Amino acid sequence: MRKILKLLARKNRRRRSSRVKGISANLLIPRRRAFKVRLPGMFAEIQNGEKMRDKLPDFLQKVIDEYPEVWKAYQALGEACGTAGPLDTKTMRLVKLALAIGAKSEGAVHSHARRALREGVTPEELQQVALLAVTSIGWSSSMAALSWIQDVTDKSNQ
Repeated sequence: MRKILKLLARKNRRRRSSRVKGISANLLIPRRRAFKVRLPGMFAEIQNGEKMRDKLPDFLQKVIDEYPEVWKAYQALGEACGTAGPLDTKTMRLVKLALAIGAKSEGAVHSHARRALREGVTPEELQQVALLAVTSIGWSSSMAALSWIQDVTDKSNQ
């Protein structure tokens, strides 16, 4: 686990913006940007009965190669959580997008928006999730999330 944290810290230090001052001493990662590593397409998905997987980022692939049992357990947990209740696939996608927006994680918003579009969620529905966040997380955070969603919807229209 310490190895993973050091890899994350090294990756985040390279991307650290001038606004981020200092590093959290106990985790060796920048404050306010903890674990903000872009991981688009990191989960396997099932579509038309087949498993699909986007190309994983090199960093994540190295972690998976080094800790395959941890990755398998993580995927199994995700699958178990997805089948634990009555929510349909579309609702789960929108909830996961909302959670990513609340966490202010650009990479996760991109990833969940892409997956939602693939599963038939409309761009308007994705945008409404960001707009609903205005009263919970504030105008600027909600507008940032809306712009991240539009990054994805603009690419899908091309």
